[in-house]
Amino acid sequence: MAEFLIFSDSFPRSLHFCVAQIDEFLRRILGETATRPRTAAARASRRLLADLESLSIDEVLEQGLHEFLEEVQKALDRIGDEVVQTTMFYPTEFGAEEQQHQQQQ
Repeated sequence: MAEFLIFSDSFPRSLHFCVAQIDEFLRRILGETATRPRTAAARASRRLLADLESLSIDEVLEQGLHEFLEEVQKALDRIGDEVVQTTMFYPTEFGAEEQQHQQQQ
């Protein structure tokens, strides 16, 4: 059961399926067109996806299912942090103009 819920590439609620969707949508949102991602968020999602594709259920169980899931959660948190840094705190033209105006006063 754990193997199916982690590694299925066709079950919409499996970990692999969800991470593949995250990777695809991040590439679209961030405008990633090259095979090698340029943003930290896209690199982190690609790394997590590659890790999932290279692991076997035996390796996961050897590591410990709980520990494995904690590491995946940490990786997803890092991806989320990178998305916020890339998209939310990117300076806009208006923000730059406002900052210049405040500095001149």
